[in-house]
Amino acid sequence: MVIKTNDNEYDLYMRVDTKTRGHHQWFYFTVSYPSTFNKKTVSFTVRNFTKDSSLYNYGMRIAIAKKSEDYVWQKAGDEILYKRSNLVRRYDPDPAKVQYYY
Repeated sequence: MVIKTNDNEYDLYMRVDTKTRGHHQWFYFTVSYPSTFNKKTVSFTVRNFTKDSSLYNYGMRIAIAKKSEDYVWQKAGDEILYKRSNLVRRYDPDPAKVQYYY
């Protein structure tokens, strides 16, 4: 699911991987935009990862392929952050036991 939160900003919510207990290991999505959009910055926030750490914390970048560049895959993305979300995954009356998405 995608929700537009602001101009050029989008929140992404993923379905869990098949046959797992709620894990998200990878994601794939397509973005289309008019040629008048040239050189604008777009921000995507994946809101519901379940692991509390990721290789994004150690410099991993996303892979993108642009139609205008014959779909050649390359590493890209600026300001990639992996941190705790404000979305509650599992509530508990004890605040120390509340589980959040990342």
